[in-house]
Amino acid sequence: MVELAVTPDRRWTATTAELLAATAAARFSALGAFADRAGPDVRQLYDAALVRCHEVLALVVSDDEEETVRSAQALADAAAVMGAEWVLTVFRSPLTAKTAPIVQRSAAVIAEAGAAMAVEFSPLGPISSVRSALGVVGVANAGGGRAGLMIDTWPARPCTGVPCPGSAPWRSTGSRPCFSSAGGMAW
Repeated sequence: MVELAVTPDRRWTATTAELLAATAAARFSALGAFADRAGPDVRQLYDAALVRCHEVLALVVSDDEEETVRSAQALADAAAVMGAEWVLTVFRSPLTAKTAPIVQRSAAVIAEAGAAMAVEFSPLGPISSVRSALGVVGVANAGGGRAGLMIDTWPARPCTGVPCPGSAPWRSTGSRPCFSSAGGMAW
């Protein structure tokens, strides 16, 4: 089954109600939510629109353990309220001996809330390839958490005539999709 979902963008000026109406009208089944906009009242809007929240945005992993784990807890709480399966996760720091335990603790906190870490790579960040993102997924899953790979269509798009570090990055993986959104897929 293929499911289409929308990942919101902070630059959009539409209200949550307007985004839900557009999501439903386009026959998408889910709309992500920013953690600071999540809550019981917003969950009621989603339920009334018959649109589910597939993800909460976004955990930023850095080498600051206290800040990253605190943020993971807030996002886990928001995911629980919204019924989200995923917490979108991006990176300020590469996977190192110092950050691996931070990833594990964060993924475990998110899993305790019933969600999983959606690890996103970007050619502009320290987790810049499918291979490096799969390394993060492995570390997160080894530490009692749950994680999958998120492939956003921006770095994965085919390029024409210009160098593109994200062109077709999934060729070397044998992974299977487990969730999709308008912006990408978690594998």
